[in-house]
Amino acid sequence: MAVFRPAPPYADLRGSIGQTTYGRNHAGLFARARTAPDDSTPSDEQLLCRQNMRDVAAAWLTLTLAQRTAWRALAATTSMPNALGDPYTPHAWHLYARLNMLALFMGYAVTNNTPTQAIAASSPFTYQYQAGVGINLLSVGQRTWTGSVLFQGSWPLSLNRFWCNGPWRSGWDIVKEEAWVATLPHLLISAATLTANKSYFIRSRILSSTTGGISFPQIHRITTT
Repeated sequence: MAVFRPAPPYADLRGSIGQTTYGRNHAGLFARARTAPDDSTPSDEQLLCRQNMRDVAAAWLTLTLAQRTAWRALAATTSMPNALGDPYTPHAWHLYARLNMLALFMGYAVTNNTPTQAIAASSPFTYQYQAGVGINLLSVGQRTWTGSVLFQGSWPLSLNRFWCNGPWRSGWDIVKEEAWVATLPHLLISAATLTANKSYFIRSRILSSTTGGISFPQIHRITTT
């Protein structure tokens, strides 16, 4: 189902209608051919995510009344952007699943503890490609946060590609702890796994050890030229 903000002639449209998908990136509105789903065998990563969702749903059912009340109170004071960038108030289950699905994917356990802040702080990350070496993480800016970071990388894409929001390359999920992040620069992706003259996109999310929340994703484009 597409989501749109009525205005002549549809100033902001998100989602798919028929075989066309609409969206917006830094260059403005776009329309592209819809990617058709397939019935191929699920990857190990897809199977893991499905099992994680089952585990999170089962854990939600074990929450006490006091814990549910705390999650509802957090949701009531949290504002998140929808597909159009308009703010909305999420449900308690949304925040609980959002946090715990990421925690499990990063290799941590499910937590029933309510974060003090659902949305973790972030800072501007800086990357650099070095021929024969790979993609380095140079800095994470002036940090106001502590915690772990999940990095995900795209498949090699055309140099004409300036935006990517997935799918992310299976096996390129990299989790780095606080000690690693605090001693930059570091090599993030080796040149041996990269293709020359391509665009790559790195997606990062922070799991805060201070507030217990998670940041909105950052997506950066790096070219191997």
